[in-house]
Amino acid sequence: MNRLLAILLSLALLLVPALALAEGEEAALTGDWYGEANGLVLQLTLNEDGTYAAALVGSEQAAKTGAWVLEDGFIYLDGALLPQINVLGDDVLKWTEMDVFLRRELPLIYAPAEPLADAPLDLFAGYWRGQYVGLDGAMLFAQDALGEVVALYIEGQNVALGGDFFGNAIVEMAYSDGALSLSLDGQPLTLQLQQDGFLRLTLPALTLYFSRVATEE
Repeated sequence: MNRLLAILLSLALLLVPALALAEGEEAALTGDWYGEANGLVLQLTLNEDGTYAAALVGSEQAAKTGAWVLEDGFIYLDGALLPQINVLGDDVLKWTEMDVFLRRELPLIYAPAEPLADAPLDLFAGYWRGQYVGLDGAMLFAQDALGEVVALYIEGQNVALGGDFFGNAIVEMAYSDGALSLSLDGQPLTLQLQQDGFLRLTLPALTLYFSRVATEE
């Protein structure tokens, strides 16, 4: 993730025309900006004192910090000779090298699809890797939220739950009405296939979303 931030902050730029803002309008740009890059959500905070912070939402990685200035509709970071950010307006910025558009609203990382009604048992089979966690109305990246990679392997009505979060357990499940149910440490869990191909694992406190992988990773 640090490498991605380094790429985004690189001085090797592909410049595009900007909507020039008058000098002294930095105040209109201060605050939080969000954009998506390679499935990750970047947050850029421009402070009134001329400092900034760039971080990946949901990540425990430390934010990159530095100084920013606005000149002729472009934002220059850390005293660079070339601008990194193109100001397209007071509600859109563009981080040029990666074609990342930044806006005021936090983008939804993942929007779950509806369950696949009456999914046959054989569609559940195979390896699955945790991608997202739904918790208290927020959608987070699974590895960042849980601190590890979580995975499933399903064969018939048996599932191997990989990762310390699950205790690396192997559990027998019950299949009914297109869903699988099991109990782990006294907690009921439900597995459902979704119309977008993801596998939904519902626990009492959170929901995990898994994507299918070809082999065990």
